[in-house]
Amino acid sequence: MQPCRKLTKFQPRQVVCSETGCQQQRRTDYHKEKIASDPEYREGCRDSPRKWRARNPGYWKQYRGRIPPPLSRTEGSRSSATGLVLRFH
Repeated sequence: MQPCRKLTKFQPRQVVCSETGCQQQRRTDYHKEKIASDPEYREGCRDSPRKWRARNPGYWKQYRGRIPPPLSRTEGSRSSATGLVLRFH
């Protein structure tokens, strides 16, 4: 990652400013580098969703039971604010 060029007051070891976009890019760069260089970290990232699904086996069935079914393009779209169904012609 290139050092941030924004005119802000940095802490002594700070490379990027504290703006959300700069911090998000810093975390993304760290994650990519860590995955490339650390086999255990890469394995943990790969296995994490699998472990979550094993601990929560009925989640998606329950989730789909709680939300209304999606509308097809021909049916229109549901307005969440009013609860009305909008029709496209």
